[in-house]
Amino acid sequence: MKVQTTPPANRVVLQRRQVEERTKLSKSSIYERLNRHSRYYDPRFPRPFRYYPRGRVYWFESEIDLWLSVQASISRRPGSTFDLP
Repeated sequence: MKVQTTPPANRVVLQRRQVEERTKLSKSSIYERLNRHSRYYDPRFPRPFRYYPRGRVYWFESEIDLWLSVQASISRRPGSTFDLP
């Protein structure tokens, strides 16, 4: 079975700094959400990928946008920690 190493042409990819800007998370916060042993681990946070084994990491823009939408909807649920009186 052949593993696809490049994204489809119509998918936009983001570098880590762009993910930081978009999510307002620091580099360490991003990696804490990816670390299964961290108390801040978030299994819903999008997984990065590499084009080359030792290259930079990238995320799909659509996956980051979806994660942000889910976070916003969670924070707006009745009884969430962000509810205002």
